Amino acid sequence: KPVRGWGNARDTLVYYEHGNAVKSAAWSPDGERIVSGGYDSTARVWDVATQSTLVTYAGHNDPVETVAWSPDSQYIASASLDMTVQVWKAANGERVCTYSGHNNSVWAIAWSPDGKRIVSGSEDGTAQVWEALTGEPVLTYDKHNGPVETVAWSPDGQSIASGSDDSTVRIWEAQSGEDILAYAGPGSMLALAWSPDGKRIASGGDISPVMQEDGTISRAEEQALHVWDAATGKDVLAFGQHFHRIYSLCWSPDGKYLAFSSMHHKVDVHDAATGEYVAFHYGHNDFVFAIAWSPDGKRIASASQDGTVRVWRVEESPWDNRMILWDIPG
Repeated sequence: KPVRGWGNARDTLVYYEHGNAVKSAAWSPDGERIVSGGYDSTARVWDVATQSTLVTYAGHNDPVETVAWSPDSQYIASASLDMTVQVWKAANGERVCTYSGHNNSVWAIAWSPDGKRIVSGSEDGTAQVWEALTGEPVLTYDKHNGPVETVAWSPDGQSIASGSDDSTVRIWEAQSGEDILAYAGPGSMLALAWSPDGKRIASGGDISPVMQEDGTISRAEEQALHVWDAATGKDVLAFGQHFHRIYSLCWSPDGKYLAFSSMHHKVDVHDAATGEYVAFHYGHNDFVFAIAWSPDGKRIASASQDGTVRVWRVEESPWDNRMILWDIPG
């Protein structure tokens, strides 16, 4: 059965306004807006249907690494190389609070499912939990031995997973910071996501081959993306041997598929139960740093080094068990 993929860069719904590399993109929970953050040091809220900019947030002094909506769509959190996380109103860009608890660049953020707290991960090696609308610190998790590149709250709000350059993903209690389990990955952990039902975690990162002193190549046979049991840490699936560096990954809302982006300038979709390669999408001409599945499961947004965010339509194929990724006319 052939893998199906469509991509026409001249006929795609594309957002160009950043004018520089775009590091992150996130859908509003209602699926009508996207917020994207980039190297122009702004976060921009825009209408998906028209690609018109609704809000430009320029409160950061350095590139914006990641952005996230509150569960009720009222607020947006943006994290930056300026060592802050800033929370602001999605409707007008009015700043609500600035969190300055980290002492180095902030790479990752996630809202708690109830919208009351945020966890942030930093180059300083910590993940910190704080009150979302006041910035009041709650706890600092410092068990990693390297920068914290990615964080995710469990769907039930009880646990947090954090991934680090130390090649581990650690799951810990959101209220106390107590360790639950540690998962040893094949290389730096750059991306992770809980399955919608909270039973599995997908994690990916950097397994670029390394030349040893004796001339051998290490990590050459490793798989870049692993799916594992969130309760036991045992692998369920592993694939992506030739991708080397996974920048971003996300589950479809129904938990059936996993999409991920890599150094290959495209987005790939796999069956989350079998690991089978079901679709791909070309369109960007540089690294794809972030991807996000729309809440209704019908679209995927991708943000790239090429300065654009692209939105494309997802359909299950009527011919086989594959998936079709269509460009959306802009």
